Amino acid sequence: AMEQLVDEGLAKAVGVSNFNSEQLGRILANCRIPPACLQIESSPYFVNGRLIDFAQRAGITVVAYSPLGSPKRPWAKPGDPQLLDEPLLKAIGAKYGKSPAQVVLRFQLERNVGVVPNDEAPSDERPLISDDAASAVAGKDGDVDIETALDQAGYGRLHLAVMSLCAWACTSDAVEIVCVSFILPAAECDLGLTSFDKGALNAVIFAGMLVGGLLWGAAGDAVGRRATLIWSLTVNATGGLASCLAPNFWTFLALRFLSGLGVGGSYPVIFSYYSEWQSRRRRGAAVAALSCCWMLGGLITAAGAWLVVPRPGWTPFNLFGGSVPFHSWRLFVALCSLPSLTSAALFPCVPESPKYLLQMGRVDEATALMNRVAAGNGIQEVPAFSRVFMRSSVSRPPRSRMGRCAQMLRSLLDLFLPPSPPPSAAAHWSSIQPCIWLLWPAAVVSRTVQTSGSLRRLCLQSGLRVNGSSTFNDSDSNACDPQVLSASRPYMESFLVNASNLPRNLLSIVLMDRLGRRTILSASMLLTAVSVFLVATVRVQWQALALSCAFAGLSASGWNALGVVSTELLPTGLRSTALGVSGALSRVASLLSNLMFGALIDAGCAGPLISAAGLMTLGSLLACLFPNTTGVSVL
Repeated sequence: AMEQLVDEGLAKAVGVSNFNSEQLGRILANCRIPPACLQIESSPYFVNGRLIDFAQRAGITVVAYSPLGSPKRPWAKPGDPQLLDEPLLKAIGAKYGKSPAQVVLRFQLERNVGVVPNDEAPSDERPLISDDAASAVAGKDGDVDIETALDQAGYGRLHLAVMSLCAWACTSDAVEIVCVSFILPAAECDLGLTSFDKGALNAVIFAGMLVGGLLWGAAGDAVGRRATLIWSLTVNATGGLASCLAPNFWTFLALRFLSGLGVGGSYPVIFSYYSEWQSRRRRGAAVAALSCCWMLGGLITAAGAWLVVPRPGWTPFNLFGGSVPFHSWRLFVALCSLPSLTSAALFPCVPESPKYLLQMGRVDEATALMNRVAAGNGIQEVPAFSRVFMRSSVSRPPRSRMGRCAQMLRSLLDLFLPPSPPPSAAAHWSSIQPCIWLLWPAAVVSRTVQTSGSLRRLCLQSGLRVNGSSTFNDSDSNACDPQVLSASRPYMESFLVNASNLPRNLLSIVLMDRLGRRTILSASMLLTAVSVFLVATVRVQWQALALSCAFAGLSASGWNALGVVSTELLPTGLRSTALGVSGALSRVASLLSNLMFGALIDAGCAGPLISAAGLMTLGSLLACLFPNTTGVSVL
């Protein structure tokens, strides 16, 4: 009934009072709109800490009634202790020039608990809380929550610096992922690669990303966004740069796994870090713009490969006593590591995420950072923030290495094994968790078909017969022929396919906050599913290229919307971990989809087409179950 009132616009939210953890757990497991507020009794005499922790870590704001201990309660007996007469409270108040009531209220506010005090002092007595004291404790002198602070601080140079650096780091991920596919023809001759070896090189980076997503994602919540990004980008750059000197296949394979290990950690932490800098008004368009960096990375890689790899006049020079001939493809691999290397070098120049600082209880640092942002943006009408706070749970940062490792493991377990008490994920996240675990693999199938060229070659490589003859001859018997190695057409086609993402990427940025994430995601995946069946109409090369471009453009906006909604459905304390798990699932989907296409294609085109379209249609339906997160505070 209360949810219906919200749907009809007669109420803005649903709240509960005096519910225990078991009752809250039943509601969160069955509700569509989770409670926004829990009102319970709480004071230093009755801290109620376990229930408050349970509710806050489920994303429910807690409001305490009787925070002063109900000194005028009718059932009080003579001789009962009075909270405001406690010597410790009086001593703390005397030290800071505050009344015991102010000290008690401040105690609750520091726990992110709202207060509803009741001053029933007789007219001839001094009020328990004076007007000036109430104003100071309630935060009317500049205390704001983080979402309000992000809105009031404006958007300026520091935001642009964070945006540019995150965009460049995200681009470096795309470069590392797709660069191997451009060097395989040349590396095949240099390293003596078999078909199995080439498949292993394509798959090993995804295996590294699977492990890296779990490892670095959890580290992002336990250690910090910025520190984790620096280390993951450094690992990425080290593996990529060293692989250009690999003397044989197995060394090259191991170093590409190391590069994938770094790439897997960059994505979840970059999106967590960047989204936590955005106000609710800008978040959708800003995160969608960051998602476009996949296209930028693809364009840069295709253009670089076009310029560097097909060098018929290149004279290789020998390294390590002649055991490693340095061909042009090795130079290309080295150049592809520069984006991640420069990103790792520049990230120490930007501050930590303000929401993460608050999540770790570093209120003074977060407040100073928001004041710095406002001052840098020339916001004069906004008073200095005396305190920035977050209306959700606050964690204590682990001090030891073992403590950090334990917190990483706890974050991973909290996603799948809700403890009792307390749950760690927000209520929205708990309600749609099964949907998003299924939606990520469905979306990745569409990306795999696009980036691997499967759409264009799906039927062509299986010998699609048109009028009784094979349309294309994909024989690679002359793969090491200099004329084949110097051909530029594959690079040009890849560049055009990536460029076809541009219109839909720009459109998704403009419409992300107007149409909503759910609408864009569902429509994009449904249209992509329909477009897959057009493969059967392909007869000549230009038709295959045109269809690949159309498919890439249709899937781009859905991929962007998925990136936005994933960051908004997650609480700050679990955002990086959950995105890392989502990334790991997507890597599993990438591996399985490649295996699935390879196994089904021998039997004809119908199997791969129906499987891919079915998964994308499932993703479209799952997207309809997501809550509307446009303009919603994300804590």
